[in-house]
Order: sequence, then C-alpha cells, then structure tokens
Amino acid sequence: MKKVFLLIILTILFARTSLVAEGKNIDKENQIILGADKIKDSQARRQIISYLSCDSKFDFKNKYKYLSSRLLEKNCYNIKNAEEYEKLMKETIEEYIKIVYVRILSARKVSKNNYQVSIISRSQESGENQNISNKEILREYSFVKEGEIWKFNGRVFGTFKVIKEK
Repeated sequence: MKKVFLLIILTILFARTSLVAEGKNIDKENQIILGADKIKDSQARRQIISYLSCDSKFDFKNKYKYLSSRLLEKNCYNIKNAEEYEKLMKETIEEYIKIVYVRILSARKVSKNNYQVSIISRSQESGENQNISNKEILREYSFVKEGEIWKFNGRVFGTFKVIKEK
C-alpha cells in the first residue's frame, strides 16, 4: 500500500514538474500563471515571469533589475540602484494594490528585442479610506531586451481594462 501511494505521489510530482518545465504553468510560491508557454523564447519567459513575481510580492529590490533604462529615466531619474529604488517605493506608496497574475492571454514578439504580453490579473485594493475592492483586469505590458535581460518597459497605452469587479 505504501509503495502504491509513493508511486502516485511521484507521478503527480513528475507531471507537475513537466508542466512547469514546458512553461504551461509557472509556480512561484503558489502563484500559478497559466499560458506562460505563449512566450516562446525561454529566456524571455523566465525573466518576464520573474518580473511578474517580484511585482506581485512588492519585492522592489529585485524588481529594480527588471525595469528598463527608459522607464527608470522617465520615472526614477535620480535613483541610482536597487536599494534607493526600494527605499523610494516604500516611502512613497501609501496604499498597496495586491496583484496576482493569473493568465497570459497572448505574447507577441514585436521585434528582436521587444515583447508585448497581454495578462489577466486580479487586484485587491485596500487603504485607510478605501473599502476592499476585488477586480479582474486585462493589462498589456511591454518588455524590452537590454543586454541579456528582458526588462519591463511599461504598460501599452490604453490597454488597462477592468473585466470584472466583485
């Protein structure tokens, strides 16, 4: 009986590992992003998923390395490193919006160094003067390759759309 149970557990673990390796589901501390296999370039897929993971966990220090130079120049021109970025974000953001990335609807390689990724996310907003609000949102993000790293280059203009509000 123990052998059968062990065999079932190993089969489940192997199947789950295969799905993750193929990019069908990426599990980052129980955050599963379906449709990751739509990003065909494996390096881009890993780095885009890493950015999304940092973003959803408010891991500003690690997120910094995935921000494009254009985005940093535009929004954080006086920030020189990850520690300064983390400090700025923690000081300036009064209300956090919890984002869970749920599914990648599409990924399109616009050019050799540019991806556009359409993502459905769930957001939970809360703050001192705000009731909790759950929303399902369609976002389209742009990622650009700088050196060997795919970096978040901003939201594609006009693509933030609330699909469902609870």
